[in-house]
Amino acid sequence: MSDLGFKIEAVFFDLIGTLVYVEPVEHIQEKRMIDSLIRSGFALDESFIDVYRRVFVKYSRMRHSLLVEIPNSVWIAESLRMVGYDVEPSDKSVEDAVEEYFKPYIEAARPFRCVYMVFEILRDSGFKIALVSNFTWGKAVRSILSNLLLDRFFDSISISYDVGYRKPHPAIFMKALSEIGVEASRSIFVGDNPYTDIYGASSIGMKTILVLNPSERYDEACYEEYLYARDPDYILEDICCIPSEVLGLEVGNA
Repeated sequence: MSDLGFKIEAVFFDLIGTLVYVEPVEHIQEKRMIDSLIRSGFALDESFIDVYRRVFVKYSRMRHSLLVEIPNSVWIAESLRMVGYDVEPSDKSVEDAVEEYFKPYIEAARPFRCVYMVFEILRDSGFKIALVSNFTWGKAVRSILSNLLLDRFFDSISISYDVGYRKPHPAIFMKALSEIGVEASRSIFVGDNPYTDIYGASSIGMKTILVLNPSERYDEACYEEYLYARDPDYILEDICCIPSEVLGLEVGNA
């Protein structure tokens, strides 16, 4: 049995792929987005989706290389400008389109097994619980947590949309640590991505748990580079074993 539980005061979690999974709904999301824009008065057809996808690739690369968050409203506004409309990310029509885009995604979110049990054990054992999530629209994260009744467990929620920086940038981890008043050395981070989660958290001195998620499709070279450059302290099939195998807690029939 590990003695880690005597050192750790807080457990931090990633969201998508660690606590929650989402079945692919990209095509539905894109249709909802373009339908919303058409209702707002834009004369668009299916070709707009190709424009949006090109902008998506551009900003995805930028977010990955600079570790800054760029909201979906920026992507949509730029896509509209490329087809001749002078709009800003703050325009109501763009904000409405973002909301419609994420509705199917939010509705498709489901918790992995053991999530509620693990949270209840951690909370009852006195651990602080925090979320650190990369997401381009903060309301989506909060809606998922609320819909699944998970928001009640968290002492802190840090989202890249709000912070401005994405994991593995130290700023988003440091903000979360500051909010709950715990040092990195007394915290452990649980995530499914060896780069954003494991590399990021361990770089600032947190212990780490890599949860294997077969549904995620990583770039193999990137996965191996960062997994072996900064090994996680634990590798688990899912989060069910965290209380007993990692933190040394008694687990009943919860």
